[in-house]
Amino acid sequence: MTQPAHRHIYAERRHSIRVVTEFPTAFSTPDGEAGEGTALDLSTRGCKFRTETPLTLNVELELQIFIPGETPPLVIPHAVVRWADNAEYGVEFQQIPEISRRLLQDLFGL
Repeated sequence: MTQPAHRHIYAERRHSIRVVTEFPTAFSTPDGEAGEGTALDLSTRGCKFRTETPLTLNVELELQIFIPGETPPLVIPHAVVRWADNAEYGVEFQQIPEISRRLLQDLFGL
């Protein structure tokens, strides 16, 4: 079975499968900072994304990931920045609403 051009699934030392992506992303912090970026990979537990908006470690985000062909976007109301490398950030999902969980499961074919 071939994967769509926007998806490449791989496993790492992490505990979940990751999908390589280039999905548009929007985020906001509790103190009103907001920005846009690109999700570079996605798993059921978190993602890596690139943004020109500087973020600090452990800041909480509300994240929206716009998956092509899906409406509404994947919404993660509580995510935390766990690592930063230049303009790339690793985010851990803290809470995933049921509709977003189902969208992730569909994306991963679970």
